Amino acid sequence: MAGFGLVLVLVVAAPLHYGGITLYGSLWIQVLAFLALAVAIVAPAPGRIGAAWIAAASVFGIALTGVLQLVPFSPSLIGKLSASSLQVYEEAAEILGLYGSAAPPMRISIAPTETVATVLLTLAYLAAFLASFLTVTTRARRRIFLFVLIGCALGQVIAITLLEPEGGRRRGSFVNPNHLAAYIEMSLALSAGLIALSLSLRQRHHDPDRTARSLEKTILFVTGGVLLWGSLAVGLGFTQSRGGVLAGALTAVILTALYAGKRALQAAHLSASTLTVALLLGVAFVWSAIGSLPVARLLATDPSGLSGDTRVQLWSLSIDLWKKFPIFGSGLGTFREAFRRVQPLEFTGLVEQAHNDYLQLLVTGGALSMILAAIAVVAGLRVLIMGWMSQPHREESAFILGATGALLSLLLHGVAEFNFSLPAIPVSLALILGAAWRAVGYRASDAEIS
Repeated sequence: MAGFGLVLVLVVAAPLHYGGITLYGSLWIQVLAFLALAVAIVAPAPGRIGAAWIAAASVFGIALTGVLQLVPFSPSLIGKLSASSLQVYEEAAEILGLYGSAAPPMRISIAPTETVATVLLTLAYLAAFLASFLTVTTRARRRIFLFVLIGCALGQVIAITLLEPEGGRRRGSFVNPNHLAAYIEMSLALSAGLIALSLSLRQRHHDPDRTARSLEKTILFVTGGVLLWGSLAVGLGFTQSRGGVLAGALTAVILTALYAGKRALQAAHLSASTLTVALLLGVAFVWSAIGSLPVARLLATDPSGLSGDTRVQLWSLSIDLWKKFPIFGSGLGTFREAFRRVQPLEFTGLVEQAHNDYLQLLVTGGALSMILAAIAVVAGLRVLIMGWMSQPHREESAFILGATGALLSLLLHGVAEFNFSLPAIPVSLALILGAAWRAVGYRASDAEIS
């Protein structure tokens, strides 16, 4: 029970302190994640992680890549592993020599301190996933977990609605509105899963009165699910995040298609159509609440951020940068330091992120980390979708569907943002996925309520 309590504390604490981007916020997330796992391991609930170990092992492999980047090597070996890293250290040694200072040991990482911090965070995400898997074991706990998680997202929506000025982009407890959008996206997908669950509650009985009461119950729950989804979508719209709006919309379409694909019978086709109508009603609710501002911004250039041309140039430069550190990368967390080696004079300002999660990992972790990440994503999605298809229980199936949507939404948004560089987002996703993988193996005998 203590481990589950720590998981809930982590859910609440993650988005605070600017999404964990501060030193204190990042440290707090790591301490809670490792402590929750330590407590959970002491008295683990029975359960097998199954095929999800491939995804977990791949994430651990990325952390090990970071450890490899920190190991001191001889100049000759560094030259073979990463010629650009050798060049960086030789240049640093030359400058330090002018002041009579000793050169630092040569490593693959060009900024070891940043790499250490990123390795610890990566391990914390893995710890959070395992802690959630080991503690969110019953239906009752899963409901509490979902209530707290979505409650935190709704709290952000209420705060930005009441406390932040109209017209501007709203950011909540995050530094960047795009990151708040990514945080809301996860709960938005989970609420879509709740709509799917509501639709599955309708049952036919021989007694017309019982059938009518079942239909009334379904309408009540669907209405509640649509209002929840719509409220979160309003918050997403208030961020005016183009990538977030697109990712949320595409995820809704994908989840609807998955739901329809699982329901092959005629009656289920009706349920899929009803889900589509419910989501359209949710969109109408959002549009009436916030108008066309997010859509207008989606088609316009963002004067407060990067323009489309600037992003494309940044991505092109990132690819050029990766070619300098092709296999092992420049060091996890070192994009800011590495980018200076390709930054043109006309590209002014300090560039800290690639504004693309995939390119950022490719530059800092090299092809090795990118391959491991691809294995983790493919293996994870396969486990989720296969588990969702085979899970006979409606409530667990809906939760797995929502968790799949949360992962898909962040993967889509990551094409134009750097959400995985902000601790609150990956740690929240890790907690969701851990609970979802536990739900994959759920059976009625595991629950207090069948």
